[in-house]
Amino acid sequence: MSDLISSRPEWQAVKAQIRAVCIAAARRRETITYSGVIEALDTSLKIGPGMYIFHTLLGQICHEEDSAERGLLCALVVSKATGVPGHGFFKTLIKQRPCMADPHVCWAQERDWLFEYWTSHPDED
Repeated sequence: MSDLISSRPEWQAVKAQIRAVCIAAARRRETITYSGVIEALDTSLKIGPGMYIFHTLLGQICHEEDSAERGLLCALVVSKATGVPGHGFFKTLIKQRPCMADPHVCWAQERDWLFEYWTSHPDED
């Protein structure tokens, strides 16, 4: 599925939109729900907050942003019910940011780092 996404321009456009939505949330110093991200997209493609493709795109964004030293951007996408990211994010967090603290504490630190990064880089896209 990852190769299929990478090779399809329409999915790359959706991925770019998701990234932009997350950056805008960071600059407002806010998290955004999975459904909030979906609602912000301008696409004719069928995509929903519980769909595998959506979480694959989020995972790719997270990896690419972290590789570019801009943090785990998907940390800002949270569940409406809990206010925190889902299980998949925490698996990535533990792998990328091993820490001795509670994973929710590590997530809050990552979230706050993203707020600081994106508010201090207003011209970066």
